[in-house]
Amino acid sequence: QAVFTAQEEPEMAERAFGSALELEPDNGQAWKGMAALLEAYGKERAEELLQAYEKLSELAAAGKLKGKASEWEAKLKAVQV
Repeated sequence: QAVFTAQEEPEMAERAFGSALELEPDNGQAWKGMAALLEAYGKERAEELLQAYEKLSELAAAGKLKGKASEWEAKLKAVQV
């Protein structure tokens, strides 16, 4: 499988992350990739970015993602401002 980065092929990367999330909705790596992609759009896609941060926070709190939920919660609050 080819790997697409948000900077080099954003459309293909978004499709790949979306497909991964359809197959496995709790895929932390796909959520991280989607969040990175959405961050590049800035306020244009802030609502979708909020959803990604919320999901990443949930996954971290449930122990399904390395890292702390507080990291994603801080990012979530920063976007909401």
